[in-house]
Amino acid sequence: MEHIHKRMLKKFGNHWGKIKFYKDEPQLNKYEKLESIRFCEAISKAKIRPTLLDKESISCYGAQYAFGWQSRYQYENLDCEENKIKYQKFVPPVKVSETPRLNRPFNYIGLNLEGASDLIIS
Repeated sequence: MEHIHKRMLKKFGNHWGKIKFYKDEPQLNKYEKLESIRFCEAISKAKIRPTLLDKESISCYGAQYAFGWQSRYQYENLDCEENKIKYQKFVPPVKVSETPRLNRPFNYIGLNLEGASDLIIS
């Protein structure tokens, strides 16, 4: 995965970020643990400083659902005020239930932390 990350950086520029999932809190240096933040905002902050998130740090129910930390998807609970869209009009419920999910349990998400990544995001 590290090879792919470097290749994407070289080809498309420095807007790619590394994501790593951890079961236990990593014992690494030089990262910031954020509180009460949306995942998309955390990605932006991680460009400046490596970041660690957990369920309590992410304030967006949509992101918590995407990461499997919210057991039930409730359209009215999405806290993105500027995006009050009824998703069921555009995405049939069967498509939401077919969304790929991570198979291993994790409690922490590292953004741009040292070492190899599980995913890269643009």
